[in-house]
Amino acid sequence: MSEHPCEEFFIRKIKEGLAIHSEVLAPEEEKLLRTHVSVLSETPSFSPVKAQSLQQKCTSALNESYARDTTRGNREAAVEWRTNNEKLYEHSQCVVSGIVQNWYLADDLYSSQV
Repeated sequence: MSEHPCEEFFIRKIKEGLAIHSEVLAPEEEKLLRTHVSVLSETPSFSPVKAQSLQQKCTSALNESYARDTTRGNREAAVEWRTNNEKLYEHSQCVVSGIVQNWYLADDLYSSQV
């Protein structure tokens, strides 16, 4: 389990987004998401190619989860996402944090709904 509940929130949302298209997060991918960035270069399963692939996979899943959660202007869900994103930004130094921040900054739809 990750150190912060906000990390768990986003890992769960990634899994939910993947499930929409019958995809899964492989155990090694989930482990990488939970890896502290300070030890990333020492992680045998890490490579720039795998990191880019995981970034794309997770970004797509986050888009799916967010769209599903905020259907019909569900402001409560949008606020929950924003709150967890703020906590993630403040407290997390795991790979999932960087992926979520890249998704958040690149997604105009997310920032306009909150």
